[in-house]
Amino acid sequence: MVSVCAVLAVAGCSGSGGSSSSGGRPTLKIAAVFLPAAIDPAKGIDAVFSFVETLTKVDDRGSAKPFLLATLPTRKDATHWVLDLKPNVTFQNGHPMTATTVAAAMNREVKLSDAGKAALPGATFTATGPLQVTVDTGTPQPLLPYDLADRAFAVYDEPMVAAAGSAPNALAGKGVFTAPYALTSVDTRGMQLVAYDKYWQGKPALGGVAVTLVPDAQARAAAVESGQVDVADGANEPDVVQLTKGRSDVKLQLSNVPLLRLNMYLNPSTAPFNDVAVRRAVLMAINYAELGSRFTAGTGEPATGIFPSSYPLTVSTQKTDLAQARSLLDAAGWTGGSGGVRSKDGQRLNLTLLTYNERPVMKPLSIGIQTMLKQVGINVRIASQPYDPKMYDDAKKWNLALYNDYSISPTGAPDAYLSQLFDTHSSLNYWHIADPQLDTQLAALPKATDRKTALAAAQQSIWNDAYMATVSFVKDGSLVGKNWQSYVPGDGYQQQEWTWQTAPGS
Repeated sequence: MVSVCAVLAVAGCSGSGGSSSSGGRPTLKIAAVFLPAAIDPAKGIDAVFSFVETLTKVDDRGSAKPFLLATLPTRKDATHWVLDLKPNVTFQNGHPMTATTVAAAMNREVKLSDAGKAALPGATFTATGPLQVTVDTGTPQPLLPYDLADRAFAVYDEPMVAAAGSAPNALAGKGVFTAPYALTSVDTRGMQLVAYDKYWQGKPALGGVAVTLVPDAQARAAAVESGQVDVADGANEPDVVQLTKGRSDVKLQLSNVPLLRLNMYLNPSTAPFNDVAVRRAVLMAINYAELGSRFTAGTGEPATGIFPSSYPLTVSTQKTDLAQARSLLDAAGWTGGSGGVRSKDGQRLNLTLLTYNERPVMKPLSIGIQTMLKQVGINVRIASQPYDPKMYDDAKKWNLALYNDYSISPTGAPDAYLSQLFDTHSSLNYWHIADPQLDTQLAALPKATDRKTALAAAQQSIWNDAYMATVSFVKDGSLVGKNWQSYVPGDGYQQQEWTWQTAPGS
């Protein structure tokens, strides 16, 4: 077995109290479940990592707020917005953040980033003053303040990025972002960051951050227990809850709002789920209240719809009705068979539930789903594997899939994100859903004049056609050592690992 020290070679093994840099300030050591997909925003950044900043952000009430902007974007007419930048912001290389640089970065994102193209197709950004950018969206885009909160629209020193080349680590050491900690190195094992002491909000509390990839949950927990790292992310799981009970040396810290949701997608492209009645029966056989509490050991909360109950635009669609589930299956021709498993035309009602290992909370949730569906005569086989986006490609190999996702979206506004998940032609529609009527409904969401009514209708359609249900909302969780027990993961409805004020504290 590989030792914890060997796994944590990037962060070092000196212990959490022994590492300091930049004037004696400590280095935060994190054991991570995943590393960024890229460090160039145009190639897609995992939103949890805080080495970039955006023009706006979304708070814990789901509202857009200015961040690198002095005020929220001002809408001049249906297709034109004015962005007023904060003064005295510099990139980590010392270059000033100007309207010219920001406009160039945003235009590069719209041209090269898949998320940028989807959010603001054809938009152009023009510097109309030293700290003023005017946006022409071409068509009405009322959610632009939320779009600009996506890491796809991270702010960076565009001339330096364009000149750096396309190598995976090309931007390391270039100081091209505005964030409090600058990337100095990044590879497949982890990344190192150092404090940028001229950061616009103030001098960062830490000397740096060291992030090491540790996919195994037990190894991450062991690293915190031994003091080799300060924080282990992805710790919102029942085993960690049990591990920390009654202890003062380690603690599970949860985000203030549920940042994650565990979705159960139904594959409608193959039997038996090509029959909507069978899909509806499955969703009605699930006890969502029980899944969200009993099977997450307190890290989750029950789901009544596809957005958290605290989100202002949520609609309660999900319900449990075992009698109705049985009635739907009877009417669809699935009747009682051997061993309590229903059958039709000689075929047993067997389903395969696909999950992945990197999210341990999926294991108890899968068992809960398996148990609940057994009550209505459905046999479920659980298939777990390492995560791979291609694991869903063969539609004949699975019927149900558990998937960990943002509780709202990367931007904190779900309107456009729903199309990415369900549109027939979307690269994120792994579920083989092809519904032209739903496509049309979702495509209209970002431009809807009555946003509340349009979102409510979309949520209802997804439930009525039984394409997906949320089995639990989960707060982001970090296992922390004794010197980091004031650490709180997340910031509003956007995942975040650290801020300029993050510091040790008991």
